[in-house]
Amino acid sequence: MPMAGGLVLTQRVKELERINTTLSNEKNDLERRVQRLEYENTELSNEKRWAADVYSRRISTLEYQVWELEHQNTKLSSELVRQREDTRTVGLLFMNAADRYQHVAEVQIRTKEEELVNMRKASMQLMNAADTYQEVARKQIKAKEDDLEDARKAILMIMNAADTYQQEYDEG
Repeated sequence: MPMAGGLVLTQRVKELERINTTLSNEKNDLERRVQRLEYENTELSNEKRWAADVYSRRISTLEYQVWELEHQNTKLSSELVRQREDTRTVGLLFMNAADRYQHVAEVQIRTKEEELVNMRKASMQLMNAADTYQEVARKQIKAKEDDLEDARKAILMIMNAADTYQQEYDEG
């Protein structure tokens, strides 16, 4: 009968070793997945910074273009005043032409201002989406870390149980 008990214990030890190996493989897989998620999170952060830089440069360019158009508009308005002072007739003709140009410039300025507002909105939406994705990635990493910790605790419990079982077997 002790021989049969030893066989059962041997089978149980082999089963526990198999479970231990499986859990170890799962732990390694989870560690690789955590590393991959951390890498993806870093990549997303880099992409977010890059996108913010691109949009910032684009916004600066648009702001400069708006400034140039406003500056041009100011120059044209000043020129118009001088021409009106020289002659009324010529002044009226230039005034009509300047009014048309001013209208076009104002339309261009409004268009550029709308583009600027839209670019700002788009960049904010992109940054918000990146922040949301980054938060989801952080939560996934945390969940994987928790799973990994749970797996580690389970392995320790199994190893403790196996040690206890082995001690009882050795004593018995």
